[in-house]
Formats: sequence, C-alpha cells, structure tokens
Amino acid sequence: HTDMHDYWHAAARQGGARQGGDRRDAVRNPRGGILRDDLDLSDWGEAHHRISVYSDEDFEKYWDPARWRRETNFETKNAGTVEGYVKKSIDNATANSTGTRYTMFDFPRRFGPITSLGQLQHANLNPFGFGSAYQVGYSRAPYHVDRDSLVETSNTNLTNERIDLPFMVNASLWDRFYLSTIPQTGNLSLDPSNLSVLANNRHVLAPDASGVFPNEDDLRNSDTGFAQSAAHIQVDGAFNINSVSVAAWEALLLQAAGKTIASEQDGILNDTGDDAFVAFPRFPDPVYGVDDKDAFDALDAQDREQYAGMFVTDREDIRVLAEGIVAEVKRRGPFLSLADFINRRQIADSGNLDVDYQGLMGTVDAAILRASQGTDVLNYQQIFSRTEDWNQNLDPQNIPPSANDNPERYSVDIEAAYGVPDGHQSTALEGNSGNLTQGDVLQVLGAQLSARSDTFVIRSYGEAADPITGEINSSARCEAVVQRIAEPVDFGANQAELIAPTGDFGRRFVVVAFRWLNEGS
Repeated sequence: HTDMHDYWHAAARQGGARQGGDRRDAVRNPRGGILRDDLDLSDWGEAHHRISVYSDEDFEKYWDPARWRRETNFETKNAGTVEGYVKKSIDNATANSTGTRYTMFDFPRRFGPITSLGQLQHANLNPFGFGSAYQVGYSRAPYHVDRDSLVETSNTNLTNERIDLPFMVNASLWDRFYLSTIPQTGNLSLDPSNLSVLANNRHVLAPDASGVFPNEDDLRNSDTGFAQSAAHIQVDGAFNINSVSVAAWEALLLQAAGKTIASEQDGILNDTGDDAFVAFPRFPDPVYGVDDKDAFDALDAQDREQYAGMFVTDREDIRVLAEGIVAEVKRRGPFLSLADFINRRQIADSGNLDVDYQGLMGTVDAAILRASQGTDVLNYQQIFSRTEDWNQNLDPQNIPPSANDNPERYSVDIEAAYGVPDGHQSTALEGNSGNLTQGDVLQVLGAQLSARSDTFVIRSYGEAADPITGEINSSARCEAVVQRIAEPVDFGANQAELIAPTGDFGRRFVVVAFRWLNEGS
C-alpha cells in the first residue's frame, strides 16, 4: 500500500480533534484524485447523485486527518475510499451521531445540461489526494507553493511536483470555452417567429448581419458547430467585470434572490417567492435548507447547515458584498480576462492587507472574506461564533504548536496555510457547502460575466453659429446604440475568419438603435 494522505506542516495543531491550518476542503481532496475506480456510478439514479462523507463513530474523530487517509493497492488496482466513508446519499442510516450528512460534490447533469462553466467546480480535476477539493472557480493560494509562484521551486524532498492547479485550470478554461446549451439532439427551431429557447435562457440565437441563420448542422453536433456556434449566440444581459458601480453589482448578485428551492429533507424553501430570500445553492436540490438568514444556523461543525448544500443570506448582505467587489475591482483592475478576475495575483507576502488579499485569493473570494469580518455579514457566524474549542476560527496571529513541523517538506507561509492575511480571520470549514465561496457565485452567475463590453451608447452634439455674431442659430443632439458582432468587417468566404479575423478592422459594429434628443435629455 502507498500512503497518499498529505502531511501537514507548520500550521498543524496537536491532538486528534482538528488540524488548525487544515482548512479541510482547501488542502485535502477527499475523492483522492481522478485515478480511482472504486466508485461504481453506473446505477446512480436521480436520488444517488452526491458524494457524501459519513462517520458512524464519534464526530470529533471524523476530524482526525487520519480519517482522510487514502491508500492505493497497486496489485488489485483498488484506489480505496476515504476510510470507507464515501457513500451514496440514500438515507441517514450510516450517518454520524448527529444525523448530519456531509455533502460536498454534485453531478450537475442530473437536471439537464450544464449552463455555466462555474458548475464544473464539482468536476474531479485534481489527480492527487492533496490540494484543494475544488478546482474550477477556486482561487485560494495553495499552501504547498510559494505565493509568488505557480510551481513549487523551494527545497523539497517530495516526489511529485506541486503546482497551483486551480490557477492553471481557470486560466485555461474561462476565456477559451463557453457552454452554448444548444441541444445536440432533438428539436431546434431557427424560425424567428418561434425561435428555440436555450437551456441557458440568457443565450439568444442570433442570425448573421444579413439576418440569415446558418444551417442547423453548423450549429450543433459537428466540428463546425463546436468552432463557430458562438458567432450565432448573443448574451442577454452580459455583465462587464470591470464595472465599478455598486448598484450594478448588487443587481447582478440579486439574481439569486426570490428563488424557490426544493430541498431533499426540508421540502420546498421560499415557496412564496419572497425576494428577501437570497441563496447560493451549491446543489440544485440541497439536502437541508431554511427559509431565511436568521434560521441559517451554521455555527458549529455539528450543525447540519454546515453541510446543507446551500448558503442563505439577505439583501443587506448582498449590498455589502457588492461594495466589497467594487473595492477589489478598483484595487486589481482593469481585468483583461475572466481568469484575471477569478484568479489570485502571484504576489509574495507584503505585510499590506490589500496586497496580501490579492496574493491569497481571487476577487470575489476576497470580497466575501473581507465582508465576513463585519458583524453578522455573510460567513461571519462560521468564522467568529464558534462554541467548541476544537472548532475555532483561524488567526495567523495566533499560531498553535505544530505537531508536524517540517519546513524542508513544505512552505511555512502561515497566511497561505490559514488562507487569510494577518489581521483578519477565517475558518477551517471554509469549503463546506454552508459557507459562501467564489465558486458558488460563479456557478450561478459565471455565464453572464465578460471582461469587455460589446454594446455602447454614443451621444453626439452639433451646432451652427452665425459667422459674424457667433450666436447659435441651431443645434442637434442624437444617440446611437452600436453593437459589435461576430462577423468581421473584411469577411469573405472563409468561415475561419469568424474565429480569428485577419483584417485590419476586426469585427463589425452595427447600429441597433438611433434617436434624436432634445435639450433636456
């Protein structure tokens, strides 16, 4: 057997209850990597969709790092399980003594096509047992790589090269791919009077500049469709991540308000559609749920809301989060790509709070954690309101004794280990589905985000003056709305120009609206 569990470094706490710097979902991959064949998913129906972790023994023992150990038998090719507690989410028969099910990952296609790249946060892309449990949309600095680097270069006797995998995944994915949600089989209507509504209903099928749709075979289930479908889809309500309008960010985030959510154990949540209810579900059908922020009690590791599969807040918190995002945009922007917005900066420890946040996490993660330092805002309860000694928050100023201190084996960047700059605090439960993360926000809103705008409002003014007296005899004002489309200005028969225009003028702008304005407009 080969032991693949990750050895902790200077931030480890003594005792079996919990590793203080562990930040469980941040530094351990309970699925143990992609090279495993022990989970038979062939018979998983709609009720057997999640990977949940159970403990039928004392709950505190569940937090012992040894319980996350993962072994591989090269003779049988059995990749093992997480101490045998990775199970199908069928009932509570094997749950721990609190009756709580710890649900971490989803199989998003159960309820139809994936509509946002953010939903890929559930994909098991980490080939190792160490490193973060989530990759897509995840932004926290890894404890095993220097903060100003992407690859471990310091003295180490580890066999495997350590990399900042989420950073590289985000950089490879967000600006190169999108999900059209054009159905690959079944009916697809291109009749303008009865145009098909796509699964992502913010994606609207659009004709070319002459008003003609392409052949259906060129839109789906073909190499041409894969390469060129984006030329025939417009986003209704695309949002520029460089916006510094608090009201605009608030409006974007409040798309998560007023939703009705069906939970597995607690029935229909917010069945009246109350707009005061704001939720970012990590799963479309969370295990547990509540109807408002006041009932969302996720203080201790044994509280079931910690593992509910959704984060519940209110409109006031969303306003604070919008203000925090704008502050981060001003510190970090302008963003030239979505990956630049999502990923952290490669910046070493500076001793400056603003700069250290940039080196430790991405834009939205930083806004969430900074806002959570305020009383009763976002993740505040999970960080500061602990009642169990073994469930304390993480404070880089209060470094506990180390059980496995081995600086030669790992970086000793305490801020990266704790995932928070000196002067602020975080929690070891940060990845639980009862805590709001950047990945949860991107799962809901990621398909709308853009690093640039394609539609612009242009206003013009002209006047005619008497050449002798200089008196203004007449004036005129007008407004045009222009939009960049996929078709290049110099567009011949070569369809490859849709993908990468080679002409001098790039893509075409068209006037989509025009009006004359009066003086008071």
